[in-house]
Amino acid sequence: MHCRLVPGKPLLRNRRNLMCDNIGPCGETVFNQIKCQVTRLNLSAPGLFDAYLESQGSPFNRAEVKSLCVSKDTFPSFDNRTRKEMLISLYKIFTFFNASLGNITRDQENNDRKDLLERLSNTTAKTRGLLANLTCLLCSEYKVTDVKVTYGSEETGAFEKKKQGCWALRMYAETIPLIAQALGKCHRQR
Repeated sequence: MHCRLVPGKPLLRNRRNLMCDNIGPCGETVFNQIKCQVTRLNLSAPGLFDAYLESQGSPFNRAEVKSLCVSKDTFPSFDNRTRKEMLISLYKIFTFFNASLGNITRDQENNDRKDLLERLSNTTAKTRGLLANLTCLLCSEYKVTDVKVTYGSEETGAFEKKKQGCWALRMYAETIPLIAQALGKCHRQR
């Protein structure tokens, strides 16, 4: 390890990606855990999207989704050609989604709809657990140490933020059933 002296503590000269720091071997059931986590997220996605639409008020409703919930950004695509490519694309999707959840939650902090805030909090916790398992597999089994994730633009106006949140949740609600189907059935552990 190459260090340089700096008052206080040694610093790494060549900074490396921290994605795989502190990752040990994964348990033998981690891929099944991923399947189960995606299944649970898939079951809760429609409810989260509906709660978001309800809490935003007019003109946000099911009839206007296709015209209002749009963005110039691109939602990460799902690639399931190989298991490695699938895990990488899942990592990109859920890292992007986790960042979107953070923005949506921040923008909803003054919302008095506790149901929406609770759903956002629960989904964030589940997404972080899924990302931990994906990271473990990518690092330990596939030796992937860096995944490039493109994040969306940050909107400034209140209405634009609502549209961006609506778009991210709409894309998530449309994509996650395809992911759950591709991963297959979750086998509950006893």
